[in-house]
Amino acid sequence: MLSQDDRRQLAEMERRLRAEDPAFCARMSGHTPRRRTPVALIVVCVLVWFAVFGSAVAGWWPATSVFAALAVASTGALGWSARRRDQD
Repeated sequence: MLSQDDRRQLAEMERRLRAEDPAFCARMSGHTPRRRTPVALIVVCVLVWFAVFGSAVAGWWPATSVFAALAVASTGALGWSARRRDQD
């Protein structure tokens, strides 16, 4: 059990640490907010992939190639976003 004086000193050290390095304190406290994957990016990926399959079924090959490139780019952006979120 800490004495009253020790508790006061510990509180003062914690206060100084919070003032000097708030990012460190936030990481150590476990209250860091998690970044969410943008819902709009997920919706764009799904819509573009539907456009790829729809244009392929319809036989519109030039449009299919454009939509496929967009699908790959949007899926890559989604993966990059998720990976960046996990590293933080």
